[in-house]
Amino acid sequence: MKHKHKPLLALALLIVFWALPGCASEGDPCDEGFVEPVPIYQEKADYPEYARRAQIEGIVIVRAKLDKAGIVTSTELVKSVHELLDNAAIEAAALWVFEPAREDCVSVEAFTEIPFDFRLH
Repeated sequence: MKHKHKPLLALALLIVFWALPGCASEGDPCDEGFVEPVPIYQEKADYPEYARRAQIEGIVIVRAKLDKAGIVTSTELVKSVHELLDNAAIEAAALWVFEPAREDCVSVEAFTEIPFDFRLH
């Protein structure tokens, strides 16, 4: 399995994030209401060989639901290009890890959109 160790890397990054100090200082961004999730691990989508040979290109956009820990719990397509590219993007998006969204210093579930640009160079 090609992504065998990547979930372990994502978990390690999450543990490091949790060890960071919380929002205790005045003027911290989380004092401003809602703070968007920030990616801390971004899996690059594999470009399927058949799609390369067929010269299929485009931008796939995946909407990811994040839990309170910043882990992707579900995905859905927002913009489709081709089934091969869509599946590669969904597979990669599922492995992303985020600094969680916050509402008034409390981690909350959130949605975010992740673009994957498949271009032949």
